[in-house]
Amino acid sequence: MLYADSFCSYTEDKRGYIYKGPCRQCKKETRAIIPPPELYAYRQGTRLQHAMPSVSDGDREFLLTGNCSICWQKMLDEEEGDGNFE
Repeated sequence: MLYADSFCSYTEDKRGYIYKGPCRQCKKETRAIIPPPELYAYRQGTRLQHAMPSVSDGDREFLLTGNCSICWQKMLDEEEGDGNFE
């Protein structure tokens, strides 16, 4: 969780750990909720996508890179574009 550990704050509630921070692209505040057992598995060395199955792909992307799900999808769409990857 490279981005989340460096640029987000977190709180705890009955759902788990709530990481909050700005999207690196659009600056909108973004949140991701991680259940405690999943955060523990990640901290013990399990790869993020395997440690956090209940966390959406977009939220995992935010935790890693700081891009919210909307900006992440826009970047994916631009990469796919017309197939020209110059």
